[in-house]
Parts: sequence; C-alpha cells; structure tokens
Amino acid sequence: VAQRSETPAEFIEGLGAAMAKWLTRSAFVEGCPVATVALEVAPLHETLTPASEQAFTHWIDQIADHLVTLGLDTDEADAVAVSSMAALEGGMILARVRQDAAPLRTAMARLAATV
Repeated sequence: VAQRSETPAEFIEGLGAAMAKWLTRSAFVEGCPVATVALEVAPLHETLTPASEQAFTHWIDQIADHLVTLGLDTDEADAVAVSSMAALEGGMILARVRQDAAPLRTAMARLAATV
C-alpha cells in the first residue's frame, strides 16, 4: 500500500482497503492479536501492557513516517497516524462482529477525506 500511494489520503484509504481484504479472506476470523490481548489485560498486566503499547507505537510510527514522506508535517502525520490506528482497530472490530468489511472501509475513507 505504502509504495503505491501518491497522497496521504490514498495511503490511508489503501490501509483500510488492505485490512478489509485480509479480514474478508479470513471469513472475519482473524483480527489484531495485539488488540485482543490489550483489551483483556491493559492496564493491569505488567509485561503485556507495555508490550502492547510498544507494538501499537511501532505501527503508528511507521504510518506517521510514511505520511511525512507523502508531504504531511510531523505533527499532522502523528495525529493522522494515531487516528488511523484507532479507525483501523475499531473498524476491524465492527467488521468482525458484522461479518462485513464496510465499517472498516467507511472509517478509513472518512478519515482519508479529512487529510
């Protein structure tokens, strides 16, 4: 997705499309294992909570770094990256529950429209 995107909006929407495709191919069985663990243990588990935070931070940083290469300033890229991760995770949960990728696509398309 990153290499094929020419604009920040295209990149964000592409992330949503890629995750929607992955969920659909798995018949909505697969999801984010980090989110699953974090929802169960954070903030109480002294090892898994920081490990989950580290994983999310790594993904957010990767998104932000690519957004900077596409022209966003650092502060905007950081804000969009955090929003993207929140939309991806929330969208995946709704998609799995509904057995329909539309919520994920919609969340990411709406976010892309604001970039």
